[in-house]
Amino acid sequence: MREKRKVIFLFRSFILIVLFLLTFVFYRDFSLYIFFSCFLILFTYAIYNSIRNNFNLLLYSFLVYCRYFIVFVFIGKSLSLAFFLYLIYPFCVTLEFSTKKRFITSSFMKFTNFDKFRLFYYAVILCLAIFLYLFSSFAYTDLFLYLSFYFCLYRLLSYFLLSKLVRSK
Repeated sequence: MREKRKVIFLFRSFILIVLFLLTFVFYRDFSLYIFFSCFLILFTYAIYNSIRNNFNLLLYSFLVYCRYFIVFVFIGKSLSLAFFLYLIYPFCVTLEFSTKKRFITSSFMKFTNFDKFRLFYYAVILCLAIFLYLFSSFAYTDLFLYLSFYFCLYRLLSYFLLSKLVRSK
């Protein structure tokens, strides 16, 4: 088992190096951002895996954010973009993750149906995005609106189509 982990780690490291070199060759301007993002994720994972307490909740949120959005924040260099991207996905999954029994928050974070919670969450986020798009001058409100609409539609369709298939089995 330990030998397989080494092979998997070496293979992933090789892929990471190849992808970084390709990025450096074809997108030189972005290669530093990508390198820093990868380093930040690996460093945070090392901390996350070495401790087991309520601080993991914050680290989990940061890891989810880094995994999907940190490169865009480095490139965009905007606090409003960083905040909007955090609301789109990492905050929602952090709320879900906080319901695990090992966290203090599980005593007051109770969701009986995660599908309904996600649908409600993205409906609220979509309303917020529409409001900001119409009445604010923040940068990236259009992107926030598009992503909110996408996630809300995705959760709506998954609730009415996919979750019924799963529940019927």
